[in-house]
Amino acid sequence: MKSEKLMLLAVIIALGTAITALVLFQSPVNEDFVAPYLVHKYGFTHAIEWYLINMNGRFTTVPIYLLLCSNRFLLDNYAILLFSSLLISYYCIYRFVFSMGQHLMTNQPGRARALLIAAILFLTFLAIIPEVASFIYWMPAVITYTIPFCLFLIYLTVWANLFSQTRPWFHAFVICVITLLLGGCNEVMMYFSFVFPFAVILMLLLSGYRLPVPLLLIAIVAFVMVVIIFKMPGNNVRSGGFHQTQPLLVSVSGSVFRTWHFLLILFSNPVFYISGLGAMLLSANLNAGFLQWCNRKRTGWLLEFACLVGMIFLFDLILRHVANYVIPERGNNILICIFLLGTWWIIFMNAGKLQTFLSVVRNSQHKFGRIFSFLFVVVLLGSVFFRELVANILVAPAHHSVMEHQIHTVESERSKGARVVRINNYRTDIETAIRKRFGNKSRFVMAEFRFPPSFVFVEHERFNPQNAYFFAEYYGIDTLIIDSIRYPRGGLTNLLPD
Repeated sequence: MKSEKLMLLAVIIALGTAITALVLFQSPVNEDFVAPYLVHKYGFTHAIEWYLINMNGRFTTVPIYLLLCSNRFLLDNYAILLFSSLLISYYCIYRFVFSMGQHLMTNQPGRARALLIAAILFLTFLAIIPEVASFIYWMPAVITYTIPFCLFLIYLTVWANLFSQTRPWFHAFVICVITLLLGGCNEVMMYFSFVFPFAVILMLLLSGYRLPVPLLLIAIVAFVMVVIIFKMPGNNVRSGGFHQTQPLLVSVSGSVFRTWHFLLILFSNPVFYISGLGAMLLSANLNAGFLQWCNRKRTGWLLEFACLVGMIFLFDLILRHVANYVIPERGNNILICIFLLGTWWIIFMNAGKLQTFLSVVRNSQHKFGRIFSFLFVVVLLGSVFFRELVANILVAPAHHSVMEHQIHTVESERSKGARVVRINNYRTDIETAIRKRFGNKSRFVMAEFRFPPSFVFVEHERFNPQNAYFFAEYYGIDTLIIDSIRYPRGGLTNLLPD
């Protein structure tokens, strides 16, 4: 193994260790504490019913969220949940890489190479998405968005199996089941699990292929899934009854701006271009059957990329105009990931037009592999993600000590019979913690670093009134006092049923 590949492996191991270590410095926040409240109030089954009627219609993820986050042991040992979700996410990416390699590549990747490519993909996602904290370090968002994205990867691998002509009806049935599950996860998964089969049908028709009958079944199930989602009472409440509250032109203008901002996230990040280079190098190993299939298609890469951008625009427009909702950054995370997958797929589909380049790559694969390894490491280490990762490793322990100190204060006072507990605001405690850790350098640390750290979900501040209510409820006190402001637990009933 050459020095460049050793360097790549060392960087991946170091970053993976740092990313994993940060799970030790995370704490449950606002929505984590809703689950134990509802389950205690109604019982598990009726808590699911209340949530699906009054909050949203995510029938797949809500039961999982209530099951995991209502478990006091898991909530008090938050790192167990986050570490498990990290392993699940990485494993699903690995299975996706390994399975697609079996279907598409001449030199099919072994397990070791698939693990390496999966690590590169995971780091690429993390380096480009806008909000790392909610992608891997906040459990409600992990359950609602990240794990469903992993299920979407499995969904794509089953599609590959469907076109392998082995047991098509079985794979169509599995796709139908996953489609229904994805529809109950979040709005992004609902949209793409609906759009994807129709995009496949359109491409096959334009390329002169005969439509497989199982594909029609999948399209019907996708349509039924959308009808179910729109009929869910919680989705009706969340969207304000699906009543349009602004003119269509205003919605279109907002979606154009939002789509442009979305593309800027990608185009301004060098990791995006390096990932495209990696896809081009991998396309040198595409098997003849796949290339022959791609050569029959009648669409060019420019039209395909425009359609991919159009999907993002249409998603935002529908959400904005019909559901009266704009997707938060945690939803943008998986939109970015899906867009990356789409971009790499477009590169694969048009690889046949780059035969001269691919021939050079095939003749010098090791050389190009070393070049990619070097460029990926350089760009990754120069990314905003790496800078923020280092910053979080430095200051996340101090942040966590503040959160633990607040919990210790509440539990200590409660054990003495107190029902009213006074704690310092976050800023006061973090300044004290930084002084203890960094001494004379503390003022520079406070000036240079962000608090709470960027990889910690922002709702950690206890002085937010709504958060204070949930915090007081979970730890069994009546009133929380922060900066002489009283936050009575009774305020919780203004947010959820008494």
